[in-house]
Amino acid sequence: MVVSVCVEGKTFEVVRGGGAFPFRITEFSRRKRFSVSLSFEEFRWLAVELVRFCSSKGDPFWVRTFRWKYRCWLLQLRKNANGRFILLSHFASSSQPRTLVFPEGQKADGWFGVANFFKKVLIDANRPRSSKQQKTSPTGFSKAELQMHDVKNVVVHNLSPGMVTTDLLMSGANTKQAKFFINVLAEPPEVVAQYLVPKVRSIAGSGS
Repeated sequence: MVVSVCVEGKTFEVVRGGGAFPFRITEFSRRKRFSVSLSFEEFRWLAVELVRFCSSKGDPFWVRTFRWKYRCWLLQLRKNANGRFILLSHFASSSQPRTLVFPEGQKADGWFGVANFFKKVLIDANRPRSSKQQKTSPTGFSKAELQMHDVKNVVVHNLSPGMVTTDLLMSGANTKQAKFFINVLAEPPEVVAQYLVPKVRSIAGSGS
């Protein structure tokens, strides 16, 4: 799946695929192109932090970091003669640093546009997949293995609760507006459990 958004003369494209790095963000600007590939955990961090920043008062010394395996990410608020921008930097031991620039735009429209765009991509990525896609998932492999060994008293199910609010996710969200935007992406554990647990308990086992 390929989706894009235009911000201040730039186009940011997100391509969703498979593998360890299912997200690729490409910045198109003045005949130049810069790309970074991200894991699901990395893209989720980026989307959440941008939403949090847009919900905050705009700390001039705003900096966020994230580490996933051997890869490090840096988000920081910068400024030059053209105005303010958020710089995303990617550092890995096996490659040169890569960067993307998200411009502020008029009345921060650029930042809000990118944050909302990434939020929608993240929400869409958390939706249940089609049956064809599930065949290559761990659940699909488990079902195939049970059938191969003619095991009929074990049933495999797949739970998709979406994003759940945790202390880690809410850290730094110290305003009502920030918490509102985070709740757009996630639900409290109690709400998720209230919806999910009865459905799990109502599933009828076949010989289990």
